[in-house]
Amino acid sequence: LQDSAQGRFVVYLCSGPSRDGDFQHWMTQLSANETYAVNVDTEHGGYSHDLADPSVAQRLTKLASDARCSGVLATIPCSTWSASRYVQPGPAPLRSWPEWPSGIPGPSGELPLKVTRANRIARHAIAIAEAAVSHGGHFVFENPVGRDKDSQFAIAGREDHASLWRLPEMVAFAERHGNHTV
Repeated sequence: LQDSAQGRFVVYLCSGPSRDGDFQHWMTQLSANETYAVNVDTEHGGYSHDLADPSVAQRLTKLASDARCSGVLATIPCSTWSASRYVQPGPAPLRSWPEWPSGIPGPSGELPLKVTRANRIARHAIAIAEAAVSHGGHFVFENPVGRDKDSQFAIAGREDHASLWRLPEMVAFAERHGNHTV
């Protein structure tokens, strides 16, 4: 991760590998090379880009706190929040709404490791976005819609689906900033 960024930039969390026509490409092109994207993803930078790691999150929060940071784009992996987990046979749901939006505990009361990791990534992404907002930066979180019974996109058989948008920290973040889902 670059701690001494030059010029304006956007932090792109969970970006995947760089590729032609990606967000980084268009950010640079549409800004006439005045703003660039800092891609953050383990596929791009290995362990030094692991958003679940608190030290990586701390460095990214510092980077997003820089006044040159225009904002944060976060495309958090949706595996543990996926409504497709309700399609059987297949992997069982790992979360439910309204009882377990942060994860369904296992037999011993612990959350599955993949849920703990996903929650940590989401919480870190929120903190990084908050750092950008603190100086007037913007943010976008991209993730699939909820399919629970209260969603405008409800699907029968997924009435207790808990999407990322039901994670208590995400709900509080959205309320603090008057966010809307689109």
